[in-house]
Amino acid sequence: MLNDADYIDWCLRLGLAETTCAAITAARSRNPTRRVGGGRQNVSGRYPSRKMGVTIQFESHRVELPFVYEIEHDPAVLEYYDQPPSIPLAYPTARGRRLSVMHTPDYFVLRLGSAGWVECKTEGDLEKLAVKSPHRYIRDDAGNWRCPPGEAHASSLGLEYRVWSSAKVDWNLQRNLQFLDDYLRCDSGSTAGPVNAAVKTIIQAEPGISLLDLLVKIHGVVEPDVIYSLIASGEVYVNLSKAVLAEPAYVRLFASAKVAAENKETSRELEEGVGNCRRFSGLPAEASSAHGEAFQLMAMASERDLAVANRRFAIVKIASIRVQNHVSFQRGLCAAGSRSIDQQRASMAMDMWDCWRRPGSKGIEPAVSPKSRAICSCSLSKRL
Repeated sequence: MLNDADYIDWCLRLGLAETTCAAITAARSRNPTRRVGGGRQNVSGRYPSRKMGVTIQFESHRVELPFVYEIEHDPAVLEYYDQPPSIPLAYPTARGRRLSVMHTPDYFVLRLGSAGWVECKTEGDLEKLAVKSPHRYIRDDAGNWRCPPGEAHASSLGLEYRVWSSAKVDWNLQRNLQFLDDYLRCDSGSTAGPVNAAVKTIIQAEPGISLLDLLVKIHGVVEPDVIYSLIASGEVYVNLSKAVLAEPAYVRLFASAKVAAENKETSRELEEGVGNCRRFSGLPAEASSAHGEAFQLMAMASERDLAVANRRFAIVKIASIRVQNHVSFQRGLCAAGSRSIDQQRASMAMDMWDCWRRPGSKGIEPAVSPKSRAICSCSLSKRL
């Protein structure tokens, strides 16, 4: 966060007009215009920003929180403020009537070479709004969403107005930023030492070494936290948008971004080799993105979706345990010549499916069919 002297120097360096500086100062000095709240389709909250020294509000965990994560760790972003003062927007409605409204953007962001407002929305919401208010939200030829009335107001002050869609969310980067969150909050000076120099030497000697191979090399000698601290501090380069740190076999480490660019072809060959190994082992090629897809689905899920998923998981878990116990019990019945174990498993599988598909089932007792009960009773009586 800029102090007063740095802020004045920044304004002078960009040659900002007095009206522009006044608008920026208003955004920097005022408290958030409103307190955000969640809804049925989104989860709101507060993010403890180390860059700003305060908590930053987000109204959606699917759009605004990912945006906050990105600008929090973007070195080109100097400051950002949630719920800045409202600004006027003037535009014609779909029927041509002139409309003027006061609008509160989600964030006001100061970057190295610019400043302005940012509005965050899901791709689906923008598509609906473009139909309802075609002069307020449009998609340009490059596929980017824009707000012409917001841009008009911003340009009159020498500022910017951007629309940030959920389609811009880099989920690999999001996972990695969350993975490194604790390390990113530590001072970079804490990563200095001879151990780090030894780790850097290994990476310099083997450009593109996988995180998994490096962890194997240092096992028992250096703690993995040292590696993650080096990645978080930027002393070791990793393309955080390309692979997730939770899958270390696919993460390539380099001494710097320049070295990574020089060894781009080698890195690609190494990644293809890992993919081939995965295919040779019998796993599908698309399995590498399975965790990323699951993360996206969880991030986009509503509270109701998560509740339903947890209930279904509980049903399957309890039913599968009871199936295993029942099959073990039926092995004794099979020895008496009643039915084969395959028949017993098939019967219990059908009972389990019956439990799943019945809307009235509470998921505690598998719905055993009368036929299965009769067979079990008959088999037990024969054995006795």
